[in-house]
Amino acid sequence: MDEFRRALPRALGWMAYAALLPAWLLVASLDSIPLAFAWFLAARAAYVLFVGFSLRAQNSNRWYTRRFGAEEGYRRFRAAALATMVNDVAGIGLVCWAGRGTLAGPVSSWALVAFGGLLFALGVGIRAWATACLPAGSFFWKGSFVPCVDQRFVTSGPYRWCANPMYTLGYLHAYGAALLFCSLPGLAAAFLAQAAILLMNRWAEQPHTERLRHAAPGRAAARQAA
Repeated sequence: MDEFRRALPRALGWMAYAALLPAWLLVASLDSIPLAFAWFLAARAAYVLFVGFSLRAQNSNRWYTRRFGAEEGYRRFRAAALATMVNDVAGIGLVCWAGRGTLAGPVSSWALVAFGGLLFALGVGIRAWATACLPAGSFFWKGSFVPCVDQRFVTSGPYRWCANPMYTLGYLHAYGAALLFCSLPGLAAAFLAQAAILLMNRWAEQPHTERLRHAAPGRAAARQAA
């Protein structure tokens, strides 16, 4: 029974991907900017609202851990968060694809593509660097579910210069993807995606971090990121 409960979130995740893949292909084949943008908005809303409300519920009254335990609650949250995250990434990709070639101007398309590739590499690199500096599992907010022995503020790597590299410089890859496709709607989607995640961070993550900081004056809380 325990093995079934552990495997259930992963199985549901794969079922979600199997259902979403044909929908992604259909939206891409229709080549409609309004349809792709609508999918992106729905996907971003689902991701931000699910993660935001889940973290608020968990951090305020331990909603997941009271029902499923620390590890099992985290596994269930992570599986659902990953599914919404993948759909969100696909949404931005669909907008970039549908809006390809719409970014015109004095700069040549090859220059835009090259600059987009640079931004994409920088964004992915910064996110990978920031993730490597955090405690294991922080990319999916594990510290909100499973107590961390070493609660501390991370000041190494990109955190030395930027308080939140994941949600700031770490979003350069979204703008880079839009430029790779020379997609004006893609740039708009990248901006909206970053604005939404910053609002979610302020509403759902920062209050938890502040509570940990005041609860342990001698030890600062570990940063959360995603």
